This record gives sequence, structure tokens and C-alpha cells, in this order.
Amino acid sequence: MDTSKLTIAPLAIRAAIEDALEVLGMRIGASLTAAELSQVEEELKRRDILWVLSGLTPTVSFADEKLKTIIMKMRPHELITAQRLTQRGYPFHFQYDYRHYYDKQKGYWQTVGLADDGFGKELKWVSSKSVQCCISCEQCYW
Repeated sequence: MDTSKLTIAPLAIRAAIEDALEVLGMRIGASLTAAELSQVEEELKRRDILWVLSGLTPTVSFADEKLKTIIMKMRPHELITAQRLTQRGYPFHFQYDYRHYYDKQKGYWQTVGLADDGFGKELKWVSSKSVQCCISCEQCYW
């Protein structure tokens, strides 16, 4: 993206700050302590800088065309979620969510899971109305 003609939009910056406050559960317009300001700063660092400065939504990217095809055909719900994240300014780059390695102690190849996103985000999707809770082991109904 050519940023030479980027217009910095004060209202976009304000909206980004308000979004970060909302995500952190802080009240908009309230006085913030130094620690809270630091939390807001860290939250804004997770966002795409062009989104913060101008309001331009980042695009979802993919490691390669093969992965793009896999996501679009077999996991479209993950693409929808990634697109929603970019609307809130979070960059999203799909990577292969596994890696093979040779375990010398065991003497064979193994697979280890990775985050869906190159920035460390893992997408989860609830696909039914009834989900087992992993915290209290009770049945949850959504």
C-alpha cells in the first residue's frame, strides 16, 4: 500500500482509542492512571498502524495461494472471523497452523500446532448450541 498520500484522520485516531478503551473495559471520558494509559498504548500496538491513524481497514492476508484456497473452501468461518478482526484494526495473516518436526528422542516425525495467525491469534468457532464448559465441567447452553 502506498502511504505517501496517507491522510491522518484525528477522528479515526479518536475512534481507535475509544475502541481500545472498550476492549479493555475502561470508560470513555474517564481519567486514566499511568498504568491504564500504558494498557491502552499496548492495546493500540496490537492494531494496524494505518487503521489507527486513518481508519483504513487492513486486509486479511495468507501465507500462499494454496492456504488461501484451503481457508476459503474448508474453513470459511475462520475467514469471516478474521475479516471481523480487521474491521477492529487487528492485522490478520493466515499461516499454516501446524509444523512438522523430527523428535530425536522418540525417533520419528511429529506435528505441533501453531496459531492460525502469524501474529499469534488462534481462532475458535462455536458450531453448536450446546458446548461442554472446560472450566466448570457443566453443560452450557448458548
